[in-house]
Amino acid sequence: MMKRVALATCREFAELTADEKLLTESLRELGFDAQPLIWDKPCQPPGEVAG
Repeated sequence: MMKRVALATCREFAELTADEKLLTESLRELGFDAQPLIWDKPCQPPGEVAG
């Protein structure tokens, strides 16, 4: 099972950039599932990774 990692961001920048996508790919190769965590999203409690 992969360990989950949050990439903290805000609603304004919710879509991952090209650099962030490269980071998630590298983390996946190391056994991590990196997902964006939108800290100012009202329905997503802090610490809860989307996905």
